[in-house]
Amino acid sequence: MPLRPGRPWELVRTQARDIARQVEDRHPDLVVTTMAKERREAKVLIDWSQNHPAKTTVAPYSLRALPRPTVSTPVTWAEVDRCASSRRPRDLEFECTDVTDRIAQLGGLFAPLVE
Repeated sequence: MPLRPGRPWELVRTQARDIARQVEDRHPDLVVTTMAKERREAKVLIDWSQNHPAKTTVAPYSLRALPRPTVSTPVTWAEVDRCASSRRPRDLEFECTDVTDRIAQLGGLFAPLVE
């Protein structure tokens, strides 16, 4: 979600937590806002706690340090829907060559958040 520059991180963190909890309240079967692994099973974690200066976040299009280095990649809602329907999370894993092809086809999906 895009934010105006210059907002205090404490305010952003509080707003992120409040939004995440509202989503969780409306969709308790799909969303969780706590880190406990037993609560996250088959749910989407909205990690509002990342909004803190001491936390680190991987930027879009960054390589992950894994034996098979996938890339942190923005996805479309249609892709999320297809993945949820197929129950194949690997459908949302992308390698370097996948990402360059995606950008050529779809454009920079993250661009609207930084304009």
